[in-house]
Amino acid sequence: MAKYTSKTVTLPVAASVISDKFADLSSLEGAVAALPEAERSKIGDVKFTADTLSIKTPQVGELKFQVVERNPQKVVFRTVTSPLPLELSVNLNPLDDSNTELSTAIDVEIPAMLKPMLGGMMQKAADSFGDLMVKINGK
Repeated sequence: MAKYTSKTVTLPVAASVISDKFADLSSLEGAVAALPEAERSKIGDVKFTADTLSIKTPQVGELKFQVVERNPQKVVFRTVTSPLPLELSVNLNPLDDSNTELSTAIDVEIPAMLKPMLGGMMQKAADSFGDLMVKINGK
């Protein structure tokens, strides 16, 4: 398995507030819709249900993730539809009552011969998902 991690960012939001947003993922749809059009166009076609996240990309098609773990420090998504088995996690580290470090990570099973071709794309995906989490959570 290969792991790709986004940069860690500090948000001026309590970890519990961020964690609560993942209790029902459909609440994130409104946060995405509230972003400026330029930001929404960078995100692409993202859909949420209570327990799933779907992303349509021109390169891969639809990737659908389902929440498999929720706790105050971590939310883990696993692919339902994807060309490769993949886990996506949002990691929350409370610094104090009103600041939280956030990072995202992708764990993916990539055959060794494909790592050079897909590694950069996976890192970009981890960074993009991290950016989306920052935008949704109001930084």
